[in-house]
Amino acid sequence: LQEIANPQMFQRLVAELPDYRGFISPTGLTQRLAYLFRTTTVDSVTSGVVATAANWAGGRSPLLFEFDITLGGQSRRIAAINLHAKAFSTEQDYNKRVADANILKQYTDSRRRDTKMVILGDYNDDVTVATWNAQVSPYQIFVNDPGYEIVTRSLSIAGETSFRDRSMIDHITISELLFDYHIDGAEMVLQPSFITNYLGTTSDHFPVITRFYFGQDVSIDMAEPAVPDAVNLSQNYPNPFNPTTTIRFSLNSNDAVWLDVYDITGRLISQLLGNQMMSAGEHEVPFDGYGLSSGIYIKVLRTASGVMVTGRMMLIK
Repeated sequence: LQEIANPQMFQRLVAELPDYRGFISPTGLTQRLAYLFRTTTVDSVTSGVVATAANWAGGRSPLLFEFDITLGGQSRRIAAINLHAKAFSTEQDYNKRVADANILKQYTDSRRRDTKMVILGDYNDDVTVATWNAQVSPYQIFVNDPGYEIVTRSLSIAGETSFRDRSMIDHITISELLFDYHIDGAEMVLQPSFITNYLGTTSDHFPVITRFYFGQDVSIDMAEPAVPDAVNLSQNYPNPFNPTTTIRFSLNSNDAVWLDVYDITGRLISQLLGNQMMSAGEHEVPFDGYGLSSGIYIKVLRTASGVMVTGRMMLIK
């Protein structure tokens, strides 16, 4: 999170979210960086300020958060670096971003190259071309290095904007050890239509999100596909989505299934599967929300053996 101006309200938010914790940058600035995480999945290891040049917005040095993600009994350590780059589109500001990007890369190359790492936040510049005078992006050094991938660069290329309707300046970069875990195409600019007057009440930047899949590693040569213990309807990905997503489910035996999507009022929107015989194991079914309004939709999986499971999906346009 960026620009937390009221630490007390931030702590109130954390306290009101079950199973969540959070912390803000220890600096005494008016606006601070912060992390918010769910303790059922994420276990905090360490945090601290990354010592770099002082050009960052208002002196806000990047905030490091190291944590373990545990899923399916397997843990993986991740290092996240939250940054807020120098703002504004003058030559002087551009040069400061260039200097800070170089120093940050020196740090990640020397200290974090063998780490599953995410660099995320308000880059205050685009990653395809600079906001000042169409110069080379300050972050071109990350683009040029095959050991990094700016996964949100695709949004810039597609003409998306994260700063109101002006430019794409909020980004997510990952290191090589995370490449295989990132869900390609999951990156998106979130349009929070569920918040009234978002630009006037919340921020002039829209949230930028992506997704990773940390499924358990299985050797293809050594293991047969596992049969699930129960019928399960997994979280669709991406979620939120616009307009397409993939619904995943698993069966513990061969069975006939129905897979339907309803709107929040209970109106049937689409029957994706109807009395279709499916084998035990994992399955994926695409869903296209083209023509539907933004909002919450309910996916319902039923089997001939009498099992019914449901889940929520969020369509945001």
